[in-house]
Amino acid sequence: MEAVLYVVGALWIVVGSFVVLYTEKARRWSRAILRAISLKAVALLAIVTGVLLMLSAPWSHSLWLVEALGALALIEGALLLLLRGERGDWLSNWWMERASDVTWRLGGLIGVILGVFLVLRL
Repeated sequence: MEAVLYVVGALWIVVGSFVVLYTEKARRWSRAILRAISLKAVALLAIVTGVLLMLSAPWSHSLWLVEALGALALIEGALLLLLRGERGDWLSNWWMERASDVTWRLGGLIGVILGVFLVLRL
């Protein structure tokens, strides 16, 4: 289960770094990916990530942090499943179109910080 923590942490570091360094390209890629797949697939990915984090938390030195991140991922996935129609479209349109570059970079920076913490606290 430590491998799950390493993979999730490394993925967050890579994606977060890409978002911070290449914000506009990351926005275009994200827009293309989210238009190609449904919101349900994104929700299921968040739920699977949350379950894997919660199952692998005992192998980390930061049990409560990993459990909290897993719970947040589960909540995110559940909310994405529940948001249908106009509400789901509003949220994805806001993130893709109206969120500023600073907001995107902040999200990337948070991803890098959480990824580094996840990898280093094993």
